[in-house]
Amino acid sequence: MINSTLLKNKMLINAISFSIIFCISFSIQAFAQDDEPSSQDLMKETVEYLASKELLLVTGYSGTGKSVLIHEIHKSITQKQGIYIEGNFGQFQKDIPYFALIQAFKELAYIIINESDEKLQYWKKCIQESVGNIGKVLTNLIPDFELIIGKQPDIPELEGEQALNRFNFLWQNFIKAVCKKEHPLVLFI
Repeated sequence: MINSTLLKNKMLINAISFSIIFCISFSIQAFAQDDEPSSQDLMKETVEYLASKELLLVTGYSGTGKSVLIHEIHKSITQKQGIYIEGNFGQFQKDIPYFALIQAFKELAYIIINESDEKLQYWKKCIQESVGNIGKVLTNLIPDFELIIGKQPDIPELEGEQALNRFNFLWQNFIKAVCKKEHPLVLFI
């Protein structure tokens, strides 16, 4: 359970749906600027607790320490064979759909491409199984994945809701394949 000191430090954590989804809103400037061992221990305890969750939504005003917390979680996750990727909705990319997700998952493709041959084959198999015969949807969105799963067969053009349903189906399967207990994925947008 969370140390009661966390709640005294403007941290609000709401658990929803069997502790799977956490929304967190807080200010951690005190953690980032305080060199006292008790504050550092509290930050470490907080990071370890939050890094164990499946989905973490972090909100807060600019300058409250959200990025500091996420980068601390990044360290914790990568030490446990996890993968950390990030994307950013830039000022000039606001009109490009899914820009931050594309940016983040390009980073994932780069990470996978630079793995050993054995791990690359593992990822290829996982991703190919997840996307099935509609892998072209993934490689059209993020061409770098073609370097991992190879050239994908053409798929029929779909319109409107059918295209959206196919995209959502592929995306859900793809996310399930790359987010596993053995290799958790942290996506920071």
